[in-house]
Amino acid sequence: MALAGARRRGSADGGIAAAQHLAGGPAAHMIPRILSVGLTGGIACGKSVVTRELGRLGAIILDADEMVHKLMEPGGAAFQPVVDRFGVEILDSRKHIDRSVLGRRVFADPRERWALNGIVHPLVMQEEERLLREIQLLGEDRLVITDAALIVESGAHKRFDRLVVVYCSPEQ
Repeated sequence: MALAGARRRGSADGGIAAAQHLAGGPAAHMIPRILSVGLTGGIACGKSVVTRELGRLGAIILDADEMVHKLMEPGGAAFQPVVDRFGVEILDSRKHIDRSVLGRRVFADPRERWALNGIVHPLVMQEEERLLREIQLLGEDRLVITDAALIVESGAHKRFDRLVVVYCSPEQ
């Protein structure tokens, strides 16, 4: 209970702001914080439902599949490296990557899948980092969810503050 006219000794924050000022850095409360969460899980386990609900509650959603689609469009950062690696036979009549042709090829041979992931995963991570920098410039504390299928398998889980694995039993 505070008494009228009473004064506290010392600073209210225990000297943290003064120490930051003397060190030349901004006060911690002035730097927007981003909680970066990786969300992953198996096929048809409810990732989309969880992601949609978190977005409805205000989280910013980064969808790795959408990033891959954009990166593999003509002019996208992955387009030419993928065509160089897999050949022009993966292109459709409009000169876009035919994802079904590419998919059949990479899912039939683990080495081909490894090669594709080696091209695409670093570019997705770069795009995610770019988006996180943009979000930080908004100047607000934010929850950012990255929805991606291979977070653990690719080793990307180490980059997130938290990891959420959506799971359901096969009967569900």
